[in-house]
Amino acid sequence: MAKIQFFVIICIFFVESQSGEDYENIPMIVSDDESLTLTSSNSTTYIIDSKNRSDFSLFETYLPLFMLILDLPEKDKEKLEDYMKDKTYEKLKYEIDAKVKKYPNTVLNKLNNSIIYNIQTIDQIDEKTTKVVTGYHNASIYNAIRSVWLKQLRPFLPIIDQLAIMQYFSQRKAAEYERMSIWARIWENLSMWMYGRTKNRAVLECYANHPKCVREAMEQLTMEQRIDLDLAADENQFELVDEIIRKKLEENNMTQELDDWLNDNRPPKSLEIILEERTDVEEDALQRLRDNGVLSSLKHYYKAVIESRNLADQEEIRQFVDSMNDTFARCFDPLREQFFSNF
Repeated sequence: MAKIQFFVIICIFFVESQSGEDYENIPMIVSDDESLTLTSSNSTTYIIDSKNRSDFSLFETYLPLFMLILDLPEKDKEKLEDYMKDKTYEKLKYEIDAKVKKYPNTVLNKLNNSIIYNIQTIDQIDEKTTKVVTGYHNASIYNAIRSVWLKQLRPFLPIIDQLAIMQYFSQRKAAEYERMSIWARIWENLSMWMYGRTKNRAVLECYANHPKCVREAMEQLTMEQRIDLDLAADENQFELVDEIIRKKLEENNMTQELDDWLNDNRPPKSLEIILEERTDVEEDALQRLRDNGVLSSLKHYYKAVIESRNLADQEEIRQFVDSMNDTFARCFDPLREQFFSNF
């Protein structure tokens, strides 16, 4: 029931926000268990069937969110857009979630057998609003991708260790860039502009399209399942997120696609060897650092052990970290602030 209330709260927000106006002259949305009927100011009628839905519809899925974004002050909308420009999609998601959760639960008393939503006009849904809602949707998908990835990685490497390794390679990359000649830097920047880091330019954007099977699973979840997944991901319950995604993929015989992707992104052997070679004394010392959140000391430890390997092993580990960044961390990293705090 609490999960259903969470969804209903953001719907009722829009009834409250129009208090004091003449409701007879305002377009309405009427909802029951089977469909939504929308009538806009120009008398256009939309009927949304929630039982026989074959293709994902951003509008149908996030209708209350569209209305919430439309109702925000312009400066708040610009702030959300800035998060997308900065590719800090975790901030975009958390900011919107916080606005939703602020709304008081007392509005639930207004519910009857059917729900009437008051909307100023659905014709006001513009490109900016759609872009923000799309960003929120992509952030939710990244949240799932991150959880599935870390469910596989965490048994090998605790999250704080992952942060330490990522920070080490980021600082190493920055140091390598500083040592480049002026002409090499110009060529590097030109290559990024022309070829997108010599990869597909799409990798520089935050589309949350890889792996495709996770996105498809997410877009087939019910609202209740989506809320379950969000809560589990926010609490780092990676096993539960993986279970929700897999159950949906099983319905379409797509679990093998997820397994193949995970197999392709297993920690490299060179990293596994580093972990296997630790003594009990080293592990006890590292655990004390983790317990106390001493990220900088962990970073120096991994710097030493990684640089003790040959160049081929170092490059293999670097490629793994780059893959993690390209898959989700570059666009969605809930621990980003902690990551950069010691940079």
